[in-house]
Amino acid sequence: MGLLPTLRYKRIYDIPLEKLNEMNISLVLVDMDNTIARWHSDDVLPETEKWINDVKNANISVALLTNSKGVNADSIGKKLDIPVYKGANKPFKSKVKRLLNVLDVLPCNTLFVGDQLFTDISLANKLKAKSVLLEPLDNREWWATKVFNRTRERLVWRFLFK
Repeated sequence: MGLLPTLRYKRIYDIPLEKLNEMNISLVLVDMDNTIARWHSDDVLPETEKWINDVKNANISVALLTNSKGVNADSIGKKLDIPVYKGANKPFKSKVKRLLNVLDVLPCNTLFVGDQLFTDISLANKLKAKSVLLEPLDNREWWATKVFNRTRERLVWRFLFK
Protein backbone atom coordinates (compact mmCIF):
# COMPACT_ATOMS: atom_id res chain seq x y z
CA MET A 1 0.00 0.00 0.00
CA GLY A 2 1.55 3.28 -1.10
CA LEU A 3 1.32 5.92 1.59
CA LEU A 4 3.90 8.44 0.47
CA PRO A 5 2.29 11.68 -0.79
CA THR A 6 3.61 13.55 -3.80
CA LEU A 7 3.80 16.77 -1.75
CA ARG A 8 3.22 17.96 1.82
CA TYR A 9 1.99 21.34 2.98
CA LYS A 10 0.47 22.66 6.18
CA ARG A 11 -2.71 24.13 4.67
CA ILE A 12 -4.39 23.92 1.29
CA TYR A 13 -3.75 27.60 0.60
CA ASP A 14 0.01 26.93 0.94
CA ILE A 15 -0.02 24.89 -2.29
CA PRO A 16 1.44 27.12 -5.03
CA LEU A 17 -0.65 27.37 -8.19
CA GLU A 18 2.58 27.08 -10.20
CA LYS A 19 3.03 23.60 -8.72
CA LEU A 20 -0.35 22.53 -10.11
CA ASN A 21 0.65 23.77 -13.55
CA GLU A 22 4.07 22.07 -13.33
CA MET A 23 2.35 18.76 -12.51
CA ASN A 24 -0.14 19.21 -15.38
CA ILE A 25 -3.13 19.05 -13.02
CA SER A 26 -6.57 19.53 -14.54
CA LEU A 27 -8.65 18.37 -11.54
CA VAL A 28 -8.16 18.88 -7.80
CA LEU A 29 -10.22 16.58 -5.57
CA VAL A 30 -10.32 17.98 -2.04
CA ASP A 31 -11.23 16.08 1.10
CA MET A 32 -13.70 17.77 3.45
CA ASP A 33 -13.24 16.98 7.16
CA ASN A 34 -10.11 18.59 8.63
CA THR A 35 -8.83 19.44 5.15
CA ILE A 36 -11.12 22.16 3.84
CA ALA A 37 -13.22 22.60 7.00
CA ARG A 38 -13.08 21.40 10.57
CA TRP A 39 -14.84 18.11 11.33
CA HIS A 40 -18.64 18.53 11.47
CA SER A 41 -18.40 22.11 10.21
CA ASP A 42 -19.14 23.91 6.99
CA ASP A 43 -17.01 26.95 7.85
CA VAL A 44 -14.25 27.49 5.32
CA LEU A 45 -11.35 29.85 6.01
CA PRO A 46 -11.23 32.92 3.73
CA GLU A 47 -7.69 31.92 2.64
CA THR A 48 -9.02 28.52 1.57
CA GLU A 49 -11.91 30.08 -0.33
CA LYS A 50 -9.48 32.43 -2.11
CA TRP A 51 -7.18 29.51 -3.04
CA ILE A 52 -10.12 27.53 -4.47
CA ASN A 53 -11.19 30.55 -6.53
CA ASP A 54 -7.62 31.13 -7.74
CA VAL A 55 -7.40 27.48 -8.86
CA LYS A 56 -10.72 27.72 -10.69
CA ASN A 57 -9.61 30.99 -12.31
CA ALA A 58 -6.51 29.15 -13.55
CA ASN A 59 -8.90 26.81 -15.46
CA ILE A 60 -8.30 23.87 -13.12
CA SER A 61 -11.43 22.08 -11.94
CA VAL A 62 -11.97 21.67 -8.21
CA ALA A 63 -14.40 19.30 -6.51
CA LEU A 64 -15.10 18.12 -2.99
CA LEU A 65 -14.54 14.38 -2.53
CA THR A 66 -15.70 13.03 0.80
CA ASN A 67 -16.71 9.81 2.48
CA SER A 68 -19.36 11.83 4.32
CA LYS A 69 -22.98 11.68 3.27
CA GLY A 70 -24.05 14.67 5.39
CA VAL A 71 -25.33 18.14 4.59
CA ASN A 72 -22.07 19.93 5.47
CA ALA A 73 -20.58 18.78 2.17
CA ASP A 74 -23.47 20.24 0.22
CA SER A 75 -23.20 23.50 2.12
CA ILE A 76 -19.45 23.76 1.47
CA GLY A 77 -19.93 22.93 -2.20
CA LYS A 78 -22.55 25.64 -2.53
CA LYS A 79 -20.37 28.24 -0.72
CA LEU A 80 -17.37 27.47 -2.92
CA ASP A 81 -19.37 26.84 -6.10
CA ILE A 82 -17.76 23.43 -6.65
CA PRO A 83 -19.23 19.99 -7.32
CA VAL A 84 -19.57 17.63 -4.37
CA TYR A 85 -19.05 13.88 -4.54
CA LYS A 86 -20.22 12.26 -1.31
CA GLY A 87 -19.92 8.67 -0.13
CA ALA A 88 -16.61 8.27 -1.98
CA ASN A 89 -15.70 5.14 -0.03
CA LYS A 90 -12.03 6.16 0.24
CA PRO A 91 -9.53 4.45 0.17
CA PHE A 92 -11.32 2.03 -2.17
CA LYS A 93 -10.88 3.11 -5.75
CA SER A 94 -13.88 1.77 -7.67
CA LYS A 95 -16.25 4.75 -7.17
CA VAL A 96 -13.56 7.36 -7.74
CA LYS A 97 -12.21 5.54 -10.78
CA ARG A 98 -15.73 5.62 -12.28
CA LEU A 99 -16.01 9.30 -11.37
CA LEU A 100 -12.75 10.13 -13.18
CA ASN A 101 -14.02 8.22 -16.23
CA VAL A 102 -17.29 10.19 -16.22
CA LEU A 103 -15.37 13.46 -15.81
CA ASP A 104 -12.98 12.33 -18.56
CA VAL A 105 -9.91 13.11 -16.47
CA LEU A 106 -6.86 10.89 -16.29
CA PRO A 107 -5.56 9.98 -12.82
CA CYS A 108 -2.14 11.39 -13.75
CA ASN A 109 -3.80 14.81 -14.20
CA THR A 110 -5.65 14.57 -10.89
CA LEU A 111 -4.47 15.88 -7.52
CA PHE A 112 -5.95 14.49 -4.33
CA VAL A 113 -5.69 16.84 -1.33
CA GLY A 114 -6.34 15.47 2.14
CA ASP A 115 -5.18 15.04 5.71
CA GLN A 116 -5.08 11.25 6.03
CA LEU A 117 -2.48 8.79 4.78
CA PHE A 118 -4.74 5.74 4.91
CA THR A 119 -7.64 7.25 2.96
CA ASP A 120 -6.70 10.25 0.80
CA ILE A 121 -3.06 9.44 0.02
CA SER A 122 -3.59 5.70 -0.26
CA LEU A 123 -6.41 6.23 -2.77
CA ALA A 124 -4.34 8.63 -4.87
CA ASN A 125 -1.47 6.15 -5.01
CA LYS A 126 -3.76 3.24 -5.91
CA LEU A 127 -5.03 5.30 -8.85
CA LYS A 128 -1.51 6.50 -9.77
CA ALA A 129 -2.63 10.08 -9.22
CA LYS A 130 -0.77 12.87 -7.46
CA SER A 131 -1.43 13.84 -3.86
CA VAL A 132 -0.87 16.48 -1.22
CA LEU A 133 -0.91 15.60 2.46
CA LEU A 134 -2.00 18.47 4.69
CA GLU A 135 -1.91 18.81 8.46
CA PRO A 136 -5.39 18.32 9.95
CA LEU A 137 -7.17 21.60 10.70
CA ASP A 138 -8.23 20.35 14.14
CA ASN A 139 -7.74 17.46 16.58
CA ARG A 140 -11.50 16.88 16.78
CA GLU A 141 -12.56 14.11 14.42
CA TRP A 142 -14.62 10.97 14.11
CA TRP A 143 -13.69 8.36 16.75
CA ALA A 144 -12.81 5.71 14.14
CA THR A 145 -10.42 8.09 12.40
CA LYS A 146 -8.62 8.67 15.70
CA VAL A 147 -8.52 5.01 16.69
CA PHE A 148 -7.68 3.41 13.36
CA ASN A 149 -6.11 5.92 10.97
CA ARG A 150 -4.25 8.27 13.30
CA THR A 151 -2.83 5.38 15.36
CA ARG A 152 -1.53 3.66 12.22
CA GLU A 153 -0.21 6.98 10.88
CA ARG A 154 1.91 7.45 14.01
CA LEU A 155 3.38 3.97 13.48
CA VAL A 156 4.47 4.57 9.87
CA TRP A 157 5.25 8.30 10.07
CA ARG A 158 8.94 7.99 10.94
CA PHE A 159 9.51 5.49 8.12
CA LEU A 160 7.81 7.67 5.51
CA PHE A 161 9.18 11.03 6.57
CA LYS A 162 12.75 10.63 7.77
